[in-house]
Amino acid sequence: MDGTHLKIHDSSKSFFHLKLALNDCLKSYKIMKTLRPLITSLLCLILATAAHSKSVQVIDVEGKSAEEKLKEKSVVVLDVRTPQEVALGRIPGSVNINIYDEDFEEKIAKLDPSKTYLVHCAAGAPTGRSRKTIPALEKLGIEKVYHLNGGFSGWQAAGNSVEVPEK
Repeated sequence: MDGTHLKIHDSSKSFFHLKLALNDCLKSYKIMKTLRPLITSLLCLILATAAHSKSVQVIDVEGKSAEEKLKEKSVVVLDVRTPQEVALGRIPGSVNINIYDEDFEEKIAKLDPSKTYLVHCAAGAPTGRSRKTIPALEKLGIEKVYHLNGGFSGWQAAGNSVEVPEK
């Protein structure tokens, strides 16, 4: 064998390896081209979720200061007590969604997220029903919630107006 033959043989071997490398690159390119829309969609979903997941601002209010908040046009009173409790009296104009209803989450989801809600239960305890409602309001995208400390009992004790629904 002379040197020329070896050179041709070496370059054909190099060409074969180059062809294998190009085939591998082409396969990788095709896989990435197929996965690109999926990866892009996932990134958009993650960014949209992160942008939407603002935490709700909870402001504790009591008695007369709670009644003052009702003068704001965007404030809606959300009463999460049972119908039996509401029958004994309620804050005028309040919306009742019983926290114990099976479709509680569905009813909460129908609320207007552009509004501010003054949420209350019977006692307004730190671990009470009204506090347990706040994550559902946050999930809806509501940015500000007034929590009535003392609940409906505190509202009455402050001498605020109460209405008794007709039976």
